[in-house]
Amino acid sequence: MKYATALLIMCLFTSCIKDDIESNNTAIFDAIWQEMDAKYGGFGVRDIDWEESYQIYSPRVSDDLSNIELFKVCTEMLDVFDDQHIFLSTEEGQSGLGFSSGKDGDETLAEKEFSLKNVIDNYLEPGFFNDNFGDEEDVEIQFVYGRISGENIGYIYFPHFEPSSNDWHKQIDDALVELIDTEGIILDVRNNSGGFPVVDRYVAKRFMKEEFHTFSIQTRNGPLHTDFDEPTKYFSTPSENAYTKPIISLINKSTVSAGEEFMLYLESQEHVTVLGSRTSNAFSGVSFERFLPNGWRFGMPVQLYTYPDGSSPEGVGIIPDIEMKNDSIDVINGIDRILEEAIMRL
Repeated sequence: MKYATALLIMCLFTSCIKDDIESNNTAIFDAIWQEMDAKYGGFGVRDIDWEESYQIYSPRVSDDLSNIELFKVCTEMLDVFDDQHIFLSTEEGQSGLGFSSGKDGDETLAEKEFSLKNVIDNYLEPGFFNDNFGDEEDVEIQFVYGRISGENIGYIYFPHFEPSSNDWHKQIDDALVELIDTEGIILDVRNNSGGFPVVDRYVAKRFMKEEFHTFSIQTRNGPLHTDFDEPTKYFSTPSENAYTKPIISLINKSTVSAGEEFMLYLESQEHVTVLGSRTSNAFSGVSFERFLPNGWRFGMPVQLYTYPDGSSPEGVGIIPDIEMKNDSIDVINGIDRILEEAIMRL
């Protein structure tokens, strides 16, 4: 059971079980609906009629439903948000059921349209750097960088923006020293599962050229779906050793959360071209989380990301400058057409 790791400050709003919530099916369903109604930050931009959802799904709930049947009704109701930061789980461990809104849709298909092993075997020169690269399913890779075979082009892959005990993200400066003589770099965040703002922001600074107000964040603070605090502005501030030659950044529908925040910074830069398909559209990671009386764990994001003009990437995702998708059959056969397009354009 694996959720998008998010901009994971998940437990910031953790709640204790309330004495006034019973453990029967109707009470559990109502608690989930009410918590979403009172705290979720994305109603406006996702255009969800939450009252109508209650009218559709509540008649399906009765106290004779099994645990699995109740879980199915609740997750069907939550899935309309297509926001991977909305989650519901039953028991911990392999015996439990886990759900992340929208995860089983285009995101799952997109995961098959990229293979890091394919890139390494067929596109990178020997001698690339990797952090514990091995079997992709068994080894947690921090990042990979090297050069495209036969080209003066750098390549860096970020599978996530999680912190680590060895502060892997600070090694990006060493990577840029080695790739400083390249004509351009391909930054690959396809299938990026997210992480923490402190990591994606540190890395993003290394590829910024100009300072801009790139986005703002607001937190839900009242009973109305439109109740938010004052926005906090975030800027693209270049580091002293930033790489400012041409960059092409690769994204797909399985680029999530901190991977998407990373792209909010990059897409503001004139030397960066974004190639691929729209990202997952799950930005806000500061979450309200609680344990329900039946032992279920439930949470949702309480923030809203907006562009300087007031529009929001929530519910939309990062829109690429050049839109294209890989064919999963091509990937099985060792072909990455999106990467080849990036190489050609650099």
